[in-house]
Amino acid sequence: SSGINAEYGDGKYKYSLCHFDQSKQDSTSIGKWEGWQKGSDGRPNYGVMMYTRGASCWQGPNRSTRVEVQCGSQNEIVSIGEPAKCEYAFVFKTPAACITIQDEHEIHDEL
Repeated sequence: SSGINAEYGDGKYKYSLCHFDQSKQDSTSIGKWEGWQKGSDGRPNYGVMMYTRGASCWQGPNRSTRVEVQCGSQNEIVSIGEPAKCEYAFVFKTPAACITIQDEHEIHDEL
């Protein structure tokens, strides 16, 4: 699938998220799909998507986005944060998160 596109505007920037592809702040890449966040046991955490290798920051690291996936009635970005310079945090709600994910194929099918 091409994945879901979701957008969020905070009055200053427009953020967009294309699942399993990339995240953007206006036209700037703030991360490319890397995978599900790994837990301490090395197993994937299907509640957190990681997007890395975005455009480089001035005097800083390459931009990255951590997307927390929560159960919701529609596909939408509900909040955007920047907890550290050039590290973004999205909260994304989707009906796909309302089912218990058994394996990655299920969420790919849902999204």
